[in-house]
Amino acid sequence: MDSKELEGLVSAALVAAIEGDADAAATAVCTLGERSGRDQFEVYAACCAFAEAAKQALVKIYDDQVPDVSRGEMWSMHQLPGADAAETWAMRFVVAYSNDDKPQAMALWRTALNQTDEDYVASVAAVLSTAASLWRTVKQQEEGNR
Repeated sequence: MDSKELEGLVSAALVAAIEGDADAAATAVCTLGERSGRDQFEVYAACCAFAEAAKQALVKIYDDQVPDVSRGEMWSMHQLPGADAAETWAMRFVVAYSNDDKPQAMALWRTALNQTDEDYVASVAAVLSTAASLWRTVKQQEEGNR
């Protein structure tokens, strides 16, 4: 898969997920997975793109409280009540990515690869869902400030 196709599928998945179109988001992610294969870089790149979108939303949500990673400040995650394993994995991945902790993000990715197919897909979908949920929060905040 070339970079333009990857970018198009990632964008389509994000837009669909943010708009609440689960079918279109699933179609884009499934197409990406089918064209790249489970162990390929493209799915990791997509998860990083979803995590970047989540990070950008977090920056908008927290505004002046955003940690300065360059000065050693870090994003953190509190325990997520009721979160399943995929949601917890996704938040940990987003936090590692947001903190620019590439070794941790890659270690988390390797754990996802070692899961069952069903759990692997759930983890990838949870990163997309996390980003979409955060962007819906940004939209709600912006609408409330009008």
